[in-house]
Amino acid sequence: MNHNVYPLNFCNLFAMALTWINGEFIEDENACLHINDLAIQRGYGVFDFFAVNRPGSDKHWPKPFLLSSYLTRFFNSAKGISLEVPYSKAELTEIILQFIQKNRLQKHGIKMILTGGYSEDGFTPLKPNFIIRAYELNIPSKEKFQAGMKVITHEYQRSTPPYKTLDYLHAIALLPSLKQKGLDDVLYHTRGIISELPRSNFFMLDQYHKLITPARNILEGITRKTVLHVAREHHTVEERDIRVDELVGAKEAFLTSSTKLIMPITEIDGQLVGDGKPGPITSRLSQLIQQLPQNFEFP
Repeated sequence: MNHNVYPLNFCNLFAMALTWINGEFIEDENACLHINDLAIQRGYGVFDFFAVNRPGSDKHWPKPFLLSSYLTRFFNSAKGISLEVPYSKAELTEIILQFIQKNRLQKHGIKMILTGGYSEDGFTPLKPNFIIRAYELNIPSKEKFQAGMKVITHEYQRSTPPYKTLDYLHAIALLPSLKQKGLDDVLYHTRGIISELPRSNFFMLDQYHKLITPARNILEGITRKTVLHVAREHHTVEERDIRVDELVGAKEAFLTSSTKLIMPITEIDGQLVGDGKPGPITSRLSQLIQQLPQNFEFP
């Protein structure tokens, strides 16, 4: 059975110029997967996402910030769920740079998706499908930064914390409830131990002015790693378990992600964090992250 040619089934409806699928550049309106792909049948696959240019930057750079780190995580996620990336890291770097050039991307994000592939029985993985897709970045405004985010704690643990899989069922199912309550996001915990938010990592400044972030059952975010690198030069930093009951004593709190970089959390479970405004440490770290050179690499 030829899995490469199919009528329109699961099409890409977002308006960008070209999508890359299995080695080919395809016009977006024709970029499709067949319905028997395991990503559709079982939610089986991994992805990663990074900005072409860092959020807030007006300068165009030839290579995305920390691209090597994002690719390393992508390969680790694929290996973690027994999928094989059909390219080397060097080959994939060249593909991404070509993708950026062909689409003339600047203020955009790039998503790489590796699916379980087409499966005859709807369960057994065969040859993965590999997609590269561009999106307009929705960067939080300065006003949103100053307002911060309102979150609520919620008991849940992702099945594969170290890997960036396609399974966001639980987080998406919570969206209507969050919207109804006027909340921005949820902060996961398991038996009272904080882990992460659905699409970001968590930091807090405790009453002793230590910067703390969860150490386990998390996706080790690239922005999280960058914050830790920068913060250690200026603050006492701890990676450890954080109990839910510690949150009430937080002087500051923020989340980190590739699109938001650092975003203040100003309310947790209906209680203000500090004075309910972005704290000085949060604001300073946000500035320091944006000041890193484009060719920065971790030691």
